[in-house]
Amino acid sequence: MNKIGILQGRLTPSSKGELQCFPTNAWKTELRAAADIGFDSIEWILNSESRIENPFWSHQGRQNVLEASQRSSVEISSICVDLIMEDEFWGNESDPGQFLAQQVKQILEGAKELECRRLVFPLLDRASLSKKENLPLFSSIFSQLAESFSDANITCLIEVDIPAEELLNFLKEIPHVKICYDLGNVITFGYDSVAEIKVLSEQIEEIHIKDRTVKDGSVLLGEGETVFSKSFDQLFSFDYQGPFVIEAPRGESPIETGKKHFAFVTNLIKERIQP
Repeated sequence: MNKIGILQGRLTPSSKGELQCFPTNAWKTELRAAADIGFDSIEWILNSESRIENPFWSHQGRQNVLEASQRSSVEISSICVDLIMEDEFWGNESDPGQFLAQQVKQILEGAKELECRRLVFPLLDRASLSKKENLPLFSSIFSQLAESFSDANITCLIEVDIPAEELLNFLKEIPHVKICYDLGNVITFGYDSVAEIKVLSEQIEEIHIKDRTVKDGSVLLGEGETVFSKSFDQLFSFDYQGPFVIEAPRGESPIETGKKHFAFVTNLIKERIQP
């Protein structure tokens, strides 16, 4: 069966009420909670707010993460580089390409220590590919680092806000880069997830599970406008073998919500697996 993961911080309370945040004092606890629920993995997050507290940024910290992951049997199989969307990550250079490439390479080296298999780059906001100047920029960066990704045995995934056909054209220039497809974001962008999955099927290597409404944004799974059933039908029509990573709100009780969301995705998968 496909592996099911959850984005880091979704099984712990948020101290400031943010949806996306690093669980500074609870990341070890969250690994144990994920194991108890049945998750296979946690997708680690990197953002500017947790530069000091996040153990990813030191060798000893990464060793501590790896040991905690092994004890819990919950893998850190992917890392979501939210930093790519933030101004700090881009530096002050008028031509940020080389600076960004160095930053990505540093993260790649750390990810290898964690035995991570996928780096997810949300090319949204500052990094959006809808900004035409970013198309050649990221094509160049990922081309430069193709050998580094290969040597580390880590797949480079991008999450984008441009239509499927445009994305395919972009990927022709960087064939080693694959797709993390977000089922909830397409509601905001106004795309048809079923049609897009059909077009992108050979390039999708991870699915982010999120439910959204145009009016209210992210909501608990099953309460929004995301077309889960038909999207899963399309994914399994081409024998999708990749992971599903839950990126949904915590609700009033993060653990109880996590259990419900895990069951929600598990049922969607089991309904489509041949007996």
